[in-house]
Amino acid sequence: MGPQNQLKVHCHDCGDAPILGSSRCANHQRAAAPLPFASLGQCGNPKCDNIVVVTTRSSNRVYCSPRCRRTMWRQRSLSKDPLRWRSRNRKASYRRWHRITVEDFERRVTKQGNMCPIGPHSFGDGRGTGKGCHANPVQDHDHETGELRSILCSRHNLVLGMVNDSSEEIEKLLQYLRSWRKLRIIGASA
Repeated sequence: MGPQNQLKVHCHDCGDAPILGSSRCANHQRAAAPLPFASLGQCGNPKCDNIVVVTTRSSNRVYCSPRCRRTMWRQRSLSKDPLRWRSRNRKASYRRWHRITVEDFERRVTKQGNMCPIGPHSFGDGRGTGKGCHANPVQDHDHETGELRSILCSRHNLVLGMVNDSSEEIEKLLQYLRSWRKLRIIGASA
């Protein structure tokens, strides 16, 4: 037999040399092999519509992405112990935004006598169950310098944020309210 009569065997997919006894090369042999216990299933996050490949027989949920896994972990953790979760988020937010600990914050609230300096009224407990204005205490800060100011109730802090800490805008708001009071008094006496 001459060289013309030799049988040439190549991978069906790429033309490379196949594995002995197979019609595919090593890379395509692995890709073509079925996964053990493989099936298609729904992502473990009920709000996600993605289909995932389930490769085990375990009863654990399979997720399409790390984001779906984190979302479900948070939901399960929150449903098990909401107070612990709220406390954890509160600690992280004070460290991240104000560079203070929760203990420092609570010390400042106590130093103010648990009173809003604008009101003056006592702070609620943030859940609407305490006495006072039912607005939880929040840390006020200067947006330009980042300097911490007093602890305010969330309502007054929101108002300051809406007017961008501008004393001119606050003066205009006061003038507006006073002008309407004058009109109401004039209208009532007429």
